[in-house]
Amino acid sequence: MSGTYYDGELAELGNTFFAAMSANIEPLKLAIASAAESSIIGVGSGGSFTVASLLCNFHELYTGRVSRPPTPLEIICNPTLAASSPVFMISAEGKNPDIIEVLERARRHSSRTVHVVTNRGSSPLMEHVRELPEVTPHVFELAKKDGYLATNSLLLDAVLIARAYGALHSEAVQFPESLDGLRIGGHSVQEWLAGAQAFVRQAVPRKGLIIVFSPLLRPVAADLESKLSESALLYTQLADIRSFAHGRHLWLAERAQDCAILALVEPGVDRLWARMQELLPSDVPVCTMPLGGGRPQDLLAGLVAQMRLVS
Repeated sequence: MSGTYYDGELAELGNTFFAAMSANIEPLKLAIASAAESSIIGVGSGGSFTVASLLCNFHELYTGRVSRPPTPLEIICNPTLAASSPVFMISAEGKNPDIIEVLERARRHSSRTVHVVTNRGSSPLMEHVRELPEVTPHVFELAKKDGYLATNSLLLDAVLIARAYGALHSEAVQFPESLDGLRIGGHSVQEWLAGAQAFVRQAVPRKGLIIVFSPLLRPVAADLESKLSESALLYTQLADIRSFAHGRHLWLAERAQDCAILALVEPGVDRLWARMQELLPSDVPVCTMPLGGGRPQDLLAGLVAQMRLVS
């Protein structure tokens, strides 16, 4: 390990996972259960957008209700998005003015309860929460503040939301006792990372990464793109497997020396990806992250693995 501040944050993920598994989620579980007959809107930016995306993915998976994770700007530009669906706002620190503006607009337009998931009991956002009617806060304190990239706050909130959906559908979810129990293609995260080292050495000098993914794994892909782009590590483009085949593969014909490919796949697209991979140029580095599906434990494994891959 290089000993960066980011590596220090990653070293705390195990403790954060334990804290998330020990937290009381009853009010959050009740909030999610109350929205089971509706589509939901999950609002966030940066790492909180990843959590909002997870929330919507799980909601669609378990209820079949199409749900959407807009950014704060989308709600500010079109507050009617919050008019008829329960709104779940995600904000680790609750200090960005845009999320406060979203709370004000959502409360004015929504006929449903607005829920706020945050890691700070004292913040500008919480001051507004206390002043507005029909706003329910769900506060899960995080002792140590994240650095530039969301790590522990993201994992904390992701596990809490995963637990809440898992508790409502217990037959489908089995959480490990620690991060060591998360699996990627039958291997631990560390084992998968060890196998990905050669890919990393080949991909970084090319400066461009194409992330192709199963739609069930979109939150993992989106967070990886966010981290790589916001830290200026690699130019990154996202495409689900169908969109990649529709025309983006032309990059491999015209600019093969600038590209590497990371594929996030699950059993529903395994055969499709295997057939596509046979057609890729042999000189383009390719790495596959095989997850077990779109269940909470699968997405958590993908999130932890891509955080460590960024390191």
